[in-house]
Amino acid sequence: MLKKALLVTTLLLPSFANADENKVSAGVGFQYGGALGVKYAVNTGDNSRLFAAIGLIGGAVGYEYALSEKNAISFALGSEMIVSEKGFVMLEYNHYFQGRDNTGWRVGGGIGITREDQGGAYGAYGETDTKGNVSVNIGYQF
Repeated sequence: MLKKALLVTTLLLPSFANADENKVSAGVGFQYGGALGVKYAVNTGDNSRLFAAIGLIGGAVGYEYALSEKNAISFALGSEMIVSEKGFVMLEYNHYFQGRDNTGWRVGGGIGITREDQGGAYGAYGETDTKGNVSVNIGYQF
C-alpha cells in the first residue's frame, strides 16, 4: 500500500508544479525514508509543501508548514526496514540555516509512533510492537 502511495505521489507532484517551486534534498531521518534518502517537495501555498521521499531502506510521504523563513513543522508517514517495518507517523520540527526556499543545510528532530515486527532479519516471528520514538534528521536542500 505504501509503495503504491509513494509511486502515485511521486508521479503526480511534478504535474502541478513549476520547476522553481520544486525542492530536492538528500539526507538521513524518517522524512528521508530512513538511513539515506532523497526527498522531493512541491510548494502548495505560501507556507506549505507536500513531499515524497525514497531511501535506501524505506520511503515516506508528508506535509510541511512553515512557521517562519527558517523554521517549519512537518508530518511524515511511511515505512523503513530498521525500526518501523509496519510503518511510522512522525511530527517533526525543521530548521533551515539559509532559509526554507534556499539551497543549504537543514536539521530537525521529532516525535512519533513506529510499528516494528518482532523477529529477525529473515522475517517476522511474532507480534508487531508499537512504541513511541524520537528522531533526528539532517539534510541538504538543493
